[in-house]
Amino acid sequence: MKKIVVLSGKGGTGKTTLASFLSIFLENSIKADCDVDAPNLNLVFNANKIYEKDFYGAKIAKINYDECSNCKLCKDYCRFEAIKEEDNKIVIDALSCEGCKACVIKCPKNAISLNEVVTGKVKYYNDFDSKFVGAKLEVGAEGSGKLVSKVKEVANEEAKGEKYMIIDGSPGIGCSVIASVTDTDSSIIVLEPTMSSIDDFKRLLKLLENFDNNNFVIINKYDLNEEKTNEIKDYCKENNVEVLGKIPFDKEMVRILNTDFKSVLTKDFESKDAFINIINNLKNII
Repeated sequence: MKKIVVLSGKGGTGKTTLASFLSIFLENSIKADCDVDAPNLNLVFNANKIYEKDFYGAKIAKINYDECSNCKLCKDYCRFEAIKEEDNKIVIDALSCEGCKACVIKCPKNAISLNEVVTGKVKYYNDFDSKFVGAKLEVGAEGSGKLVSKVKEVANEEAKGEKYMIIDGSPGIGCSVIASVTDTDSSIIVLEPTMSSIDDFKRLLKLLENFDNNNFVIINKYDLNEEKTNEIKDYCKENNVEVLGKIPFDKEMVRILNTDFKSVLTKDFESKDAFINIINNLKNII
């Protein structure tokens, strides 16, 4: 199974839109929404959720007050200031606790333990003659990279003879992006012809040098700034990165995306040929 991850240096470039098109036009594909901080692939397809499972991605300290002598040693040794004193009682701020175990080791009464906590939800959907896995990280929770890895693991388990896995990655260059790219075959970077998008694209491309992937570029809304589009093409040529294609700005496509995305197979719109050409180019390469 070929694994294709769609990325962008910044949000709002059209990454999820492209991932949606790939999953529709590439037959026998399973989708994985690895943008766990702000997942939205299920909204595009208005998908039916089949199941949802808790994800335990962290441990936090918990005090057994029946054993606690209130010696406050744990507070002295906590480097993250997660242990505080309130009304002459030691309490743990769950959002600040890093689960480092220093308090557990230093407690003379063995009154502190580390407990697994739910940091997100893994969700499996089945819709539009396709299936996909997504997840949502809890507010304030850490470990997005772990949750992304879990999404990909579940997608591998649910894949039944699929030829492609289309991964909608997170924007930027953080740990969730690294987890999204790991163990994939090809990376597609979507960017716009703007200064901020180009700068973020260059940072992302630098990150991808650490992976043995085939890297491709798609320029979205290329006709809004032809000068910057040419700048992107020149930079890609200098760095041996293939431009798979260019997509024009298309209000009708945006309307379809927001109303009935499944109709892209039957309806005509200005940028449809550009999307199909990109997908055909990708098929010929991978």
